[in-house]
Amino acid sequence: MNPEPRRIPEPEADYGEVIELKDDLAIVQMQTSDSCHSCRARIICQPNSTGQRILYVKNTLGAKIGDKVNLEQSGVNQIKLIFMQYGVPLLSFLVVIIVANRFITEKSNGIPPEVMQLIVALVFMILSGVVTYLWSKRKATQNFSIFRMKSIERE
Repeated sequence: MNPEPRRIPEPEADYGEVIELKDDLAIVQMQTSDSCHSCRARIICQPNSTGQRILYVKNTLGAKIGDKVNLEQSGVNQIKLIFMQYGVPLLSFLVVIIVANRFITEKSNGIPPEVMQLIVALVFMILSGVVTYLWSKRKATQNFSIFRMKSIERE
């Protein structure tokens, strides 16, 4: 007897309502779901000052105001976002460790050079993380979305 193959559940669909159209972008108000907590894109669609989660999505399907749209994550921008969130801080940490190793070679105020190198590298990693966070927030209000329209559900 062959056991029945195990099916992998499909990810939950992300639905939102088009609340405004601007040029070729649809401004979509997202519905909060349980998958929000584990989503890698939550920095892009965090709630704004009114508590609404707003996304700027290219209007490839011709959605109109009031339409409910099913969104899916697109790969290219998601890779850029992941690289910015994780790669840039890690890269800055590594570069600063290498540079600091070259220039910080003696004790400073009784602190060993290795500890000073680590402290300097951590500071630069945190700064690059803050810059990346601000970049992500700015990009979220522009034509940068890791989501694309999959379908429209008109009522």
